[in-house]
Amino acid sequence: AGYLICDWYIAKKYDNLKSEMTRNKIAKMSDKQFEDDIKNAIAYKNCKRGRKLKCKYLRQSYNEPSENEIKIKTNTPISIDHMLALMIFCNYDTLRKNIVSCFSKYPLSESDESLKLRHSEYANICRLLYEAIRLFGTNIAK
Repeated sequence: AGYLICDWYIAKKYDNLKSEMTRNKIAKMSDKQFEDDIKNAIAYKNCKRGRKLKCKYLRQSYNEPSENEIKIKTNTPISIDHMLALMIFCNYDTLRKNIVSCFSKYPLSESDESLKLRHSEYANICRLLYEAIRLFGTNIAK
C-alpha cells in the first residue's frame, strides 16, 4: 500500500513544470511568460514574507502521503517551483480553469482512463499546488 501504487495515482506526462506549462496539449504559456514568472517567484521567495514560508508538515490522515514520500522536511523554506506554481495558478485565468477542470469528469460519462490522461497534462503543477497549500499554507480554521 502507499501513495505511488494507489488506483488514482496520476503519472506525470512531463519531466518538469516548465515543460508542462509550455508544452502541454490543453492550455499553455509562452517560454517568455514562464521565464518572467520564474523571476517573480524568486523575488517573492526572497522577500520578507516569502522567507517566512517554511514547511509545517503535519499528517492529518492515513490517505495523505508521509513526509518521506513527499521528501520535504519540516522547516524547509518554500521552493521556487512551489512559489511559481502558486503564481501561475493565481495569475492565469485560462490555465487555472483548465487545471481545475482536470479534476472532474467531463462529460459525466468520461472514462476514468480519459480523466487520468487529461489530469496527467497538469500532474506537476497539481502536485506542487497540493504541497504548497498543504505544507506551506496556514490552516484558517484554527
